[in-house]
Amino acid sequence: MKNVLILIATVTLIVGQDKDRSKPVFSKISENELSSTERQRLNRVKGKTITYNYNLVSVSNPRNLVTSKILSLNLYDNLFIEATRKMVEPWGENNYSWIGIPNEGKVQGEYVILELTDNGITGYIFYKGKKMNITPLGEARHVIYTLDPSENGLEHPLEYSTGSLKKRHSAKESSSPENLEKTITNPTSRRVDVLVAYTTAAKNGASPNIASIINGAKTFANQIYNNSKDSNLSYYPQIDIVHQVEVSYTEQTMAINLSRLVNSSDTYMDNLHTLRTQYGADIVILFTNTGNCGLAYDIQVSSSGAFAVVKVDCEYTQRYSFTHEIGHLFGSKHELVLDSYPCENFCYGHGFTASNNSFQTVMAVKAWGSINRILYLSNPDKSYNGTTIGSSADEDNMRVHDVRVITIANFYHRPLSVEISGITDMFKYESETLEADFEGGNETASTSYQWYKRLPPTTSWTTLGTGQTQNITMYVNDIEVKVVATNSGDQATDTHYINYAGGGWFPKSRTNKPPTNYSLKQNYPNPFNPSTSITFDIPKAGFVQLIIFDITGRKIKTLINNNIELGQHSLVWDGKNKEDKYVPAGIYFYRLITEDFEKTNKMVVLK
Repeated sequence: MKNVLILIATVTLIVGQDKDRSKPVFSKISENELSSTERQRLNRVKGKTITYNYNLVSVSNPRNLVTSKILSLNLYDNLFIEATRKMVEPWGENNYSWIGIPNEGKVQGEYVILELTDNGITGYIFYKGKKMNITPLGEARHVIYTLDPSENGLEHPLEYSTGSLKKRHSAKESSSPENLEKTITNPTSRRVDVLVAYTTAAKNGASPNIASIINGAKTFANQIYNNSKDSNLSYYPQIDIVHQVEVSYTEQTMAINLSRLVNSSDTYMDNLHTLRTQYGADIVILFTNTGNCGLAYDIQVSSSGAFAVVKVDCEYTQRYSFTHEIGHLFGSKHELVLDSYPCENFCYGHGFTASNNSFQTVMAVKAWGSINRILYLSNPDKSYNGTTIGSSADEDNMRVHDVRVITIANFYHRPLSVEISGITDMFKYESETLEADFEGGNETASTSYQWYKRLPPTTSWTTLGTGQTQNITMYVNDIEVKVVATNSGDQATDTHYINYAGGGWFPKSRTNKPPTNYSLKQNYPNPFNPSTSITFDIPKAGFVQLIIFDITGRKIKTLINNNIELGQHSLVWDGKNKEDKYVPAGIYFYRLITEDFEKTNKMVVLK
């Protein structure tokens, strides 16, 4: 381990000033303030040869970051970072991914990528040639430490007989992949659904929460694809984690783990094949806690071979293993010098290493250690700080992903379903927009929508229009709306009732699919600016309150304080308080209260 002295530096995180900024959330702490469990977790970080320069900090309110446009971070060695928010994306139950660009993107390849959860902040910082991890230790305490890529462990299996790096890229490699032509159109993303399983050993060995590592892997993969795409590519992948599951499995070698993962009838992890069908997963990844950093089943796989194993610690500390192994499944290779085939077909599908060894792309490897790995796939149409990161003849991993994503994204898909979301109660002359949300179907094919309406008691349907959204105006009747979604010849239908509210907010009789249980759904969109929709179900008529609170518990506004009928109900909060003024950015809560039920959800206002 390098520089074992722990540097307890002042670390202050300020999220802007004025309306863009809030109070600091990081503050300096000493090692003496840690609990015994937190010390154990810190010692695990200190024991990694890849890490040095530690900073211990306490985070007073990590969710302040969700609404922040500017993040300022003072670190050791006079290192100062100011990052501008590029993206906030919710995931799971009130968790968020936060991506920022330091110093207005003046230096290419610099990022702050954070996962915000109830367990704290898990993150990675690329800045001025340094790579830093943020890891929660417990409670609100975190350690920030610098990574030394030259101390990386073995990235790929060695040949046992010679001790040299295997001239192989995956576990199988039975034949040379076919040659693929590069197409030229505007880029369009294509979703690849991934099922992620993890062993108990991987969960216990994960420095932060395992869910943060998995979602962080997705965030990094999608950032790499976004960085690497250009106007010469017809499609580029975007990863979606459709399901996470722990498996009861005792780990063996990485090759054995992979073999058992692929086999659907050997009694090892066989349930994953059922889950793959259920969730329509194109690719299955298993996180383990042993072996090398990763191993894919084959180069340019078919559906039956779309499996890979990733070591959880490699993914967290190095942030590329997940994307690297998926790259093999697409058909990408390591450097040209490691190709086990004569360079006849598919020569361009190799990773890239700069001639001066200053950096390498995601698919490039070294047997021991690593040079600076950037968040790019090789692509001769892209450059990194002035250096072209590929060649059309040999190194163009993005070309492989471009052409293969259509096939990969169609390995599995769930049955097509569609659901109409939107308001259920409207006043006379009020206009609202309904939206059709679909799942399943062929994700690489377009989905069309045909809308219809009828006014009860009329039984015939009148055509409304097409498109994923439809505007509705209320006059003096209840309205029944229907949408028919069509995808690759498959169709799905949903109907939606809108009740004429007359002189009040709520329906007199008609409801959408009367609920049997109470439910308060997550608001949509979230985060939002300035308005959001709140939907809830009540299985019987009665007195209902729906109240907005701020993070201090202060009541902001009462949205409902009335008797209402059973059914599903939706309304829009316009982001204003009881004084009819817009609330500032921040975290808020909305609470549904009935005689038999009470629930509170979080929501985030952005500015």
